[in-house]
Amino acid sequence: MSFTFAPLRTADLGMLHEWLQRPHVREWWDSPSTWEEVVEDYGPVAEGTDTTRAFIAHRGGEPVGFIQVYVVMGSGDGWWPDETDPGARGIDQFLAVEGQLGQGIGRAMIRAFLGEVFTDPRVTTVQTDPSPDNERAIRCYRGAGFADRAVVETPDGPAHLMVCPRVRFLETGSVVAVRAAMVSDIEWLAIWGSMLARMHQGFDARRFVVPEPAEDAHRPYYAEHLADERARVLVATVDGVPAGYAFVRWEPGSLLELRADGAWLHEIYVEEEARMGTVSRALMDAADAAARALGSDHLLLSVSSSNIRAQRFFSSLGYRQTLLEMRRELP
Repeated sequence: MSFTFAPLRTADLGMLHEWLQRPHVREWWDSPSTWEEVVEDYGPVAEGTDTTRAFIAHRGGEPVGFIQVYVVMGSGDGWWPDETDPGARGIDQFLAVEGQLGQGIGRAMIRAFLGEVFTDPRVTTVQTDPSPDNERAIRCYRGAGFADRAVVETPDGPAHLMVCPRVRFLETGSVVAVRAAMVSDIEWLAIWGSMLARMHQGFDARRFVVPEPAEDAHRPYYAEHLADERARVLVATVDGVPAGYAFVRWEPGSLLELRADGAWLHEIYVEEEARMGTVSRALMDAADAAARALGSDHLLLSVSSSNIRAQRFFSSLGYRQTLLEMRRELP
């Protein structure tokens, strides 16, 4: 099922008000109710002056539901006062047509929307809080990747708190794809590149030097490579959400290094929850294809002597050791 999410507009408020009067919605969504309440609650959202973002979900070009997302920390009015994670988001949703309940449409809509939310690198987890008595909604959220947390008290009464951290979204994903990186990916690339650099610094702080702030150093670095015809920067996604990257570049031969012209896999990084699995292999396959497209008949890479896990992974793909770097600190 394919969904699109159009930001709520003032012109949509009449439709939203009518949806909210439908018995299957009203059973679990009792406020706002009147036209005046809808305008008061969602007028600022539609005008973009509220931190909550709301959307009309479309399937096949037809509006089928409503979904909203908000920042959990600092929600106010007694909601989630103990939340300390600025990356936590909350969602609420409903399907507009009662006849579409129980067909997997709601689960697919939620999953697609999570894919949109998790494209923001700042988002760490998404939560929802259906009524403990709304068994259909609870099953739907579980099917979309949420896990049960606890029954909690809220300003609206008891709620069944459910969470889907980013790690869980990637773990429960099904569609892995690799594409060329875009300018809009630079923030992700800067985060991943910094994490890769710090991981190596953890292996040997004297050998691997990381400029700080690392993200600031990596943004222009990747922007330069995206514009380099000799380079290929690839991004892997799981259900549309970025999960890792690879950086391949054509390098001229070197007499000093006794190396022929060819492609070099300079960097590869995959989120921990997807590492060494299908995402890593998909990126390596794409790196092979990029090397061939650059005109190379081989692909070189280097790996830290401390990164045994990565060494085993590359060996399983047919890579062999050709060089051992050594270093001595001078007295």
